[in-house]
Amino acid sequence: MKIPVSDTLLDNSAAETVSVRLAPDEMEWLTQQAEKRDLSKRQFVRYIINRMIRAERKRDGDRDTA
Repeated sequence: MKIPVSDTLLDNSAAETVSVRLAPDEMEWLTQQAEKRDLSKRQFVRYIINRMIRAERKRDGDRDTA
């Protein structure tokens, strides 16, 4: 899945896309969370990015302790 990250959404920089590997059930869960929290498109993109950052930090932490 590619998520467009445009500056109108985030901070007025150039539009880019980021590739995100998500299983269909993960995308469904994220969409449900966005609907439950009544997130705008901008907030939804930030929510996904923050979830990805947290997951990456967790993986890095797990790697450091191994």
